[in-house]
Amino acid sequence: MATRGFIIVTVFVLIAMVLQIVGFSTPYWRYKEDYGNAGLFKFCLPNVADIKICGEFTISDQPDWFKAVLSLESIAIILQILAALFLLAFHCKNESKDYAKACFFFLVMAGICGIIGVSIYGAKVENTDVIPLNWSFAFEIVGSGISLIVGLAASFSLVQQSGYLQLS
Repeated sequence: MATRGFIIVTVFVLIAMVLQIVGFSTPYWRYKEDYGNAGLFKFCLPNVADIKICGEFTISDQPDWFKAVLSLESIAIILQILAALFLLAFHCKNESKDYAKACFFFLVMAGICGIIGVSIYGAKVENTDVIPLNWSFAFEIVGSGISLIVGLAASFSLVQQSGYLQLS
């Protein structure tokens, strides 16, 4: 039976994964009513005469920093899914600490990749004073932060339980 700590970790892993997937896939990284919205894959111009005009970004035409953001955020989601799979294996396979270690490693790496990705995007995207960053971007930040914090806290707890680290 899973301890209360691992149940809490499971809940936070699922929350982080949902936030990262929603943030990654929705076109609201930037939004302003008069200018439209844009995500990593799609942009929409404001409605003109009740006609909504949307298009998709051509990845090959994007600057290198944008490709790096796409890569890092994609890797973060893959790592987040791997963490969830190892957490599921932990719950199903007699709570092996090897599965827990793998889960926490993938969580930390997902958090790092996600935070680096949003940091690059926030630093490089132009005209944030005109078209501000929006909720999809925030979801990605929060999901990455949860992954990193939960991964580090759970790893620290696991090390402490194993007896390698004694706090007096």
